[in-house]
Amino acid sequence: MAEKGPIRDLYRGILQVAVACYHIQRGNYLGAKKMFQRSHRWLAPFPDICRGIQVEQFRVDASQAEERLLQSGAEGLSQFPPGLFPKVAGVNQY
Repeated sequence: MAEKGPIRDLYRGILQVAVACYHIQRGNYLGAKKMFQRSHRWLAPFPDICRGIQVEQFRVDASQAEERLLQSGAEGLSQFPPGLFPKVAGVNQY
């Protein structure tokens, strides 16, 4: 909340992906879908690596999770593998 600069949007995008994962865990398909869609706007402008975060890998992982969500539909939420939830990784973590 204290961040006022453009990096705030990166944090916002990461948070929205986290909220999408929370919605998946709670069985809220539409909420998860909406949060993934919103996250694109906030994550798109940033370079592949920003402030030591592997943003491009996070975008790829989030897109894969979103695609799995869309493929499985609301009926498949209980089968969603938590291992697909994206993780924020630093430059030396992958």
